[in-house]
Amino acid sequence: MGCLPCCERESADWNRSLLKLALHTLPAKAARELFHRIRPLDELYLARSVPTYDNAELRAMLTVQ
Repeated sequence: MGCLPCCERESADWNRSLLKLALHTLPAKAARELFHRIRPLDELYLARSVPTYDNAELRAMLTVQ
């Protein structure tokens, strides 16, 4: 949930869908660069977070290439 009532749609799923859209919209070289900058952050989250029911969908999304 976002910090303001107007930002409630800004969930992890929604933000990830924006990143996917950017990756598919950008030229190939720029998309690869963005992916290579995001991937280490995804791996860090996966390594530090404890799998729970609440974050299962996000964890599954981050493990898919």
